[in-house]
Amino acid sequence: MSTAAIILAAGLSSRMGQFKPLMEVGGVSALEKAVRTASDSGCMVWVVTGHERDRISPLIRRLGALEVKNDLYREGMFSSVCAGIKAASSNVSVDGALIWPCDCPLIPPSAAKLVIEAGRSGGPAVACCAGKRGHPLYIPRRMFESLLSYTGPGGMKGFLTPYRPNFTLVETDTDYVLLDMDTPESYSLLLRRAGDDGKSISDLFSGKRLWLLRHGDTVQHSGKIFMGQCDVPLSEEGRMQAVRAAEELSSRGFRPSVIYSSDLSRAAETASIVSGITGGEVQLRSSLREIDLGTWDGELISSVAEKHREEYKERGEYLASYTAEHGENFYDVRRRVKKEMKEILRSPGETLIVTHLGVIQSIRSLSEDRPLGECILLRDPPKGCFTVL
Repeated sequence: MSTAAIILAAGLSSRMGQFKPLMEVGGVSALEKAVRTASDSGCMVWVVTGHERDRISPLIRRLGALEVKNDLYREGMFSSVCAGIKAASSNVSVDGALIWPCDCPLIPPSAAKLVIEAGRSGGPAVACCAGKRGHPLYIPRRMFESLLSYTGPGGMKGFLTPYRPNFTLVETDTDYVLLDMDTPESYSLLLRRAGDDGKSISDLFSGKRLWLLRHGDTVQHSGKIFMGQCDVPLSEEGRMQAVRAAEELSSRGFRPSVIYSSDLSRAAETASIVSGITGGEVQLRSSLREIDLGTWDGELISSVAEKHREEYKERGEYLASYTAEHGENFYDVRRRVKKEMKEILRSPGETLIVTHLGVIQSIRSLSEDRPLGECILLRDPPKGCFTVL
């Protein structure tokens, strides 16, 4: 059996003001990038055309995809979905279909494969990042007939509403599944991110030795608290831990010219103590702060667990993607850390970063190309200790 990829390229591109399928992304057209990615995902590819189809029909043939002409394209996206599903359903080997707008060209093959795998084992499935739904969407073959006969309100959204409780939300670990080029603003953002697509962040770590020091122990409270960006100073033991870490670094011959540190006091003070022993200018970076836990930050864990039982339980089940009110999740942390690391890794020689466990987990995910959900379960290194990548 095989999966169909229904590439939607029939729309008017009215909000963009240009014909989106032929706009450039990473040196090729958005349509070509989407078709090639779908093919690399193991799919049979159908491209639905309508508006200005004469401009893209030759490209579709050159790419080896199948064209489906939608004469009703002015009626909206659902008409194109139906045209594509009808064409794919005529192939008896097709077990389901990915609905894939061509203006979402950065979806990686790995994400598409995850969605296909999840869809084949259950009902409809959709790619997500940090709990946010994106593309592509998988529709199993058993839903084709009901989709093609749907005449209710709301188009695709209306058709899917009764199925939403059975959706499989597939965490893909990449926000490429959320990026589109529906407007000039979103296109500009997508182009900036497309620049990342050619080279994995893990490649930037190649040949680079990175020392990650977790800040020392902090002043204790009446009980365990959610310690994100609330500013808690080092305890006396924490200062001693910083001295011991600096002495060990010095004994290894490590003499940093620059020490990058979170600007929260527990990390900044740790960095200052280390600098006094090993040398090196301390540069404080807010982007290296611990996760922002919003309204939970600084609160007793026991109190939050009692007052917000359902939310606390949800956080335990979806640790990487859970976002406390007015806070951020671990994908948000990794996103800001990734931007900072691109700057830090340009500096010559070995690098020392003094920061927090959540940031160290994010750097591990980036440098080792490991899933974030796996890395945030790691508790190494302990406070006042370092690890080397």
